[in-house]
Amino acid sequence: MSDAKDDPIWGGFLADWGHWIPELFITPGTLDALAGQVPSEWISAAKRPQRDTIAAIWQTASRSLPRFSGYLANEILSVAVGKGDIGYVLIYFLQKCMERPVGVYHPGFIFGGLPTAETLLDELEHKQGKLPSSLADLWRVHDFMLTKEEGVVSSLDAAVQPFAGAPRRLPEPLQAPEDRDLLYECLAVVDSERPSSLCLRRRPGTNVWEDHLVRAFAHQATYLPAAWATIDDMLTDWERSDYRPTPTSAV
Repeated sequence: MSDAKDDPIWGGFLADWGHWIPELFITPGTLDALAGQVPSEWISAAKRPQRDTIAAIWQTASRSLPRFSGYLANEILSVAVGKGDIGYVLIYFLQKCMERPVGVYHPGFIFGGLPTAETLLDELEHKQGKLPSSLADLWRVHDFMLTKEEGVVSSLDAAVQPFAGAPRRLPEPLQAPEDRDLLYECLAVVDSERPSSLCLRRRPGTNVWEDHLVRAFAHQATYLPAAWATIDDMLTDWERSDYRPTPTSAV
């Protein structure tokens, strides 16, 4: 790990996130030693962070998350595998990640965990109803995700939930702001343990969660519109502006 501490990119990551993820793998030898413990696509991307290696990780989610998978492929600068109490994570260092101020973008990190077991997805859908393909496919790639706005997509893995939280169905339906007579059930999926959460919604009596994000606050009977319409938008865009590929990174 000493090489990571001294690295100008990954030393910065450890300074910010070393409490949760104290161990990084960035050299070919240490990455090769992870074979069988992490997906082979992770190792390939960490050794050669290019459009094609990133696309291989997100191949199964490219249809349901087209903007986000494209964003990662366009903006990737470097990749590392990390390990901590939350297990193995894949860390993406991106050219356009943080936005400060509006319209001014800086490099930064996002990261996600190992793929979610299909049995956990089946169990959640049996208990809570059908998920939108965007969220299900995201969980098939990473069992949680730290977004560039530093929200955390929750996890189905109990070992990761101390960091990421678990999906949480709100106890009572909430009123729609445009019509107080309309009620929606809400499933908190981003920052699910916090007083303010991003939620999927559905009408009571239905079994399918919409790919439509709303923001719910503790002890309030009405949800509010979210800054992002969908899971794909939330992962790709900033709270105050939308992602657009620069001419040099556009396909």
